[in-house]
Amino acid sequence: MVAPYFPPRRRVGAQRPFRFVAGLPSFGWEPIVVTLSRSGKLTEQESELLRDIKIINVRTPFDRTIQPGSGQSHNLSKPSVKSAGGRVADWIDRQIPADTWLPLFMISLGRVRKQLAPLKPDAIWSTGDPWSSHWLGQKLAKSLNLPWVADFRDPWTLASVNLRRRSSFSEWADRKLEASVLKKAGRIVFTANQTRQCYEHIYPEISERSRVIYNTSGIYDLEKEGNANLSKDSDKLNLLFFGTFRRLSPVQSIADVLEELGKTDRSLPEKVVIHSFGQPDREQLDYIREKGLSGQFRFHDKVLPEEGVSILKQADLLLLSSHPERDLIIPAKLWDYLASGKPILSLLANPEAGEIIGSYDAGVHFGANRSEEAANFLMKSIQENETDLESAQSETDSVRNGLKEIHKANHTTYQLAELLNEITR
Repeated sequence: MVAPYFPPRRRVGAQRPFRFVAGLPSFGWEPIVVTLSRSGKLTEQESELLRDIKIINVRTPFDRTIQPGSGQSHNLSKPSVKSAGGRVADWIDRQIPADTWLPLFMISLGRVRKQLAPLKPDAIWSTGDPWSSHWLGQKLAKSLNLPWVADFRDPWTLASVNLRRRSSFSEWADRKLEASVLKKAGRIVFTANQTRQCYEHIYPEISERSRVIYNTSGIYDLEKEGNANLSKDSDKLNLLFFGTFRRLSPVQSIADVLEELGKTDRSLPEKVVIHSFGQPDREQLDYIREKGLSGQFRFHDKVLPEEGVSILKQADLLLLSSHPERDLIIPAKLWDYLASGKPILSLLANPEAGEIIGSYDAGVHFGANRSEEAANFLMKSIQENETDLESAQSETDSVRNGLKEIHKANHTTYQLAELLNEITR
């Protein structure tokens, strides 16, 4: 299983392969993980679940994907400025096809293949992004003469908003690489039906080979609550965004809702606090400052999966949002939200997410670019306070016992195991 991002790396992309790896032995598969080396420690639960798993590490000479844990000390009153070194690194990143891990995987291909061959794997599975994972998966599958599953956690070149900024050359190269992946993979897996439909429209030849396997909650034990404290304001409406505000998940949607809220009463935005985790990028900090909303945002240290339940349950509302043009994706955090039983405020562009939320009666879905309607909802929540929040909470009673069986990790892993069985028959 080629999964460049994998625990102890604390990225959203690490959770999907981890949950598959932890569950596949129950369905007769013994995973072997090829991943990027990463300093840091596994949690006690991760260590236990990975105790018997073979892991092949690709050593990294550098790692620009590691971010500071907390943004608490960042001064929101001043614009942030990127260093000259950062600008140069960004320029280099834009020129390289797929992503900056591609040269490393090219160099490491022979060593990885040499370590894998004696283990006699039955199939190759790769997940992207990073998209160079599929380059490595394709090469390993060809050299070892094995069937291959390409897992698309997000749309690649068909995305309305690219995961990274690319030059004209790297855009051209990415389209060629993606087309090769779609042509040669035995099965292609997407995490949303809309993504699958979009790809089948452009590449109709994949329709018989494509599948959808949703993400699931990244919280390992949904019944166990940790001791993490959100430090919420009891006299304000506390919205929680279980992630980091960045270019792909900007503050724009909720900031615009707060701005709209202030048009009704300038004091209303001050009665709302938005909690998030991890250091936002400079564009998000600048947007918050320009809108005059610095006092409404709090950035916390990222939390370990074991602390997820206790953090989510301390919120009044769970904020689900992404870039307003990212209409093909369903953020993995949706499944954490649904598992927590807390009401969701969705500003997501993908209507499929709204249908899922509706099937759980788990909150409200406004979609993207409906700031006025979302602001009216927040205004009622603030003014009626306990009445509105209790009403919203009562709608989520059906999810207090966890996710539906079809959305639990055991079921999504079963789907992958069946897919692997299918291509290895």
